[in-house]
Amino acid sequence: MSTDTGPTGFRRLADSIVSFFRSGSTGPAFQVNTGTAVQPDVVKKALTLVKLQAGDSIIKSRAQRTRDHLAVFDNQFELLLLNRLQAAFHPENYANIKFVLHSSSNVMRRILSDTCILYQNAAKRSLKQTKVTQTSETGGEQRGEPETLAEDTVELNTGDTNVDELAEVLKLSGSKSAQQDSPFERLQAAYDLDTLLDLVEKLTSISPVVWVRPVVTYDETPDGVAIPETGKLNFVVYTPACAEVVTDPKDSTKAIAFYYYGEDVVAVNGELRKIPVIHFWNKETYIEFTMEWKVIRMEEHKMGRLPVTPFRAQLPREGYYTEGMGNDLFEATLELNILKTLQNSRCKDGAFKQLAIQGDPENVQADLVMGGPSPIMLGDDNTATILDFQPNLAQFTDMWKEREISVATTHGVTEASYKHAGGPVSGFAKKLDKDKVLEESKRRRKFFQRAEQDLYTNTAIVLREYPLPNIGQLDPMAELEVDFSEPTFEEDPQ
Repeated sequence: MSTDTGPTGFRRLADSIVSFFRSGSTGPAFQVNTGTAVQPDVVKKALTLVKLQAGDSIIKSRAQRTRDHLAVFDNQFELLLLNRLQAAFHPENYANIKFVLHSSSNVMRRILSDTCILYQNAAKRSLKQTKVTQTSETGGEQRGEPETLAEDTVELNTGDTNVDELAEVLKLSGSKSAQQDSPFERLQAAYDLDTLLDLVEKLTSISPVVWVRPVVTYDETPDGVAIPETGKLNFVVYTPACAEVVTDPKDSTKAIAFYYYGEDVVAVNGELRKIPVIHFWNKETYIEFTMEWKVIRMEEHKMGRLPVTPFRAQLPREGYYTEGMGNDLFEATLELNILKTLQNSRCKDGAFKQLAIQGDPENVQADLVMGGPSPIMLGDDNTATILDFQPNLAQFTDMWKEREISVATTHGVTEASYKHAGGPVSGFAKKLDKDKVLEESKRRRKFFQRAEQDLYTNTAIVLREYPLPNIGQLDPMAELEVDFSEPTFEEDPQ
């Protein structure tokens, strides 16, 4: 597809999309689920935006770079190492080196484990309820002054309840245990948010942005009909490896649409098939279409916002993304494993010894045998020497150790802390070693506090549209307070 995104290219692309909608289907017949009526120009605009971005070299580069970072994060980077070795060495040397590939030293994982400590211990979350003062022009509720939650109201059939039982129930209704049965408490009990957000924090260190989407899923009957009572809340994590946004032309730090690449089972010519698809949202509409730009389903949604919450470890400088996150950890991990691979190769070469005989070959016995107690007869005027390759393996060790320590100290992990190999060390010493890490963690709190607030609001809206009886309704106007727990250190480990 052409990458021409100027006015002429945009107009030509838009004309081709309009032509497609006018000409009807030009391929497999897809079963389209229109849901709530969607204006045709909305679909055309969505397709135009995504098609334009699909040919953008910057977006392609960002997606590939994120995929590479995630490959290292997931310990699946052998192919990346082999590609670099193949580009650097002669084919014959590469054929020998690849058999001693070292790929078990993951600097990225180790440093992220040492530095991403916001959710090392569970955070404490509470809601500050708001009083609705008036209704906005769009019909939404505007936030007013905070108010204290009233105690739960308990309905009793007094004809079947004696006075003692009534007193006990009223006592429980205002107790801590009763308050913990609020929808927000049930949400926290149903889902381990800290484990989710611990992963998100690590990913924000190696990805330009991380999106989290609350979604309600259902089990289905054999006919594909959702079973309402099986509804479950889940959170899906996306990165630019498979997702993108369309930014606001008036403010490039904000997104007006979100889409991701996935798979879906759809009816093609009357048969169910799993095909690659694109899921697209703006603040009013959801559209699913194929990689050939044919619409599968489209409907209006009632969320009034994008379905995802963005998480970042810092403010973006010139747009929506915090570019460059994790590049040093990625390169350091590959470099370290390449150095250790070369060290392995030199070690193998160092074990190789070869007998070299100088003189007339006719004077050497024909049945010369190496090894064993038999003497070696060289004949007159012949001499023998041993070719013994002795590589400087310590030089490689010094190189990869220096590289490890350099990237660790860049991220606030001291040399002493990084070199510690698991032996006892006091909690106070650990805390001193990690002063810079603790300072960075405190800096991140404000970013994650704001993101958690948006994720809560997003979740409340999703549960409003897809109610779950085991959780109940959340107040989307409530203010979330997050108390991040300080990391703990053993004072005198044994």
